[in-house]
Amino acid sequence: MLQPRTLGGLVAALALALAAGLPAGAQDDEPPFLEGQDRVDCQEPPLRVERPSDSWMFINLEVMQRRAEQARQDVSGYRTLRARLWHGSTRSNIFVHATPDNVRRTSPPAAAELARPMAEGLVGALEGGKLEAQGATRVGAREGWMFEVHGRPRGRDENAGAIAIVRAVVYRPEDGHVFTFTLEGPAEKIAQLKRDFVKLLKKVRV
Repeated sequence: MLQPRTLGGLVAALALALAAGLPAGAQDDEPPFLEGQDRVDCQEPPLRVERPSDSWMFINLEVMQRRAEQARQDVSGYRTLRARLWHGSTRSNIFVHATPDNVRRTSPPAAAELARPMAEGLVGALEGGKLEAQGATRVGAREGWMFEVHGRPRGRDENAGAIAIVRAVVYRPEDGHVFTFTLEGPAEKIAQLKRDFVKLLKKVRV
């Protein structure tokens, strides 16, 4: 099993991505859309993401980053953010990050080993955070690991409802990248949202 210090740099990078994405995403006003776009193709690293239904819209990341820079917010998470989708009726998000794995390894890590500290970090970051479920999943043609965490963002109104974060993690040994697909939305709506999330994962080319 990989030791926490071996994963430290990678986990730190993903924590920055979380800080730049999830809390802000849950509170955004209507974000700028990529109108009429059904998929995002990334060249570096190679990746294709398709929206699971017409209820989801791709977000213009360049515009979002400019807005964040103008507001003097931390934009470090945009270095690894490859796609973001918005579900307007539930104010939910799907974030897709690709993070280089700079650790020297003798063999590829299991997705579950990479996912474990991420799940623990999210449980600790949320007020009343709880790991609700985890298990193997498919991300396109690859084996991955998925977990679900519920809780309330710290500092939010006590009357605000709980959120759910569902994350799928997959490692691509060919170029040493960790891909994370993160669904964030109201806990009370997460069963409905997860159906679309699974559709998205099945269509991914990674």
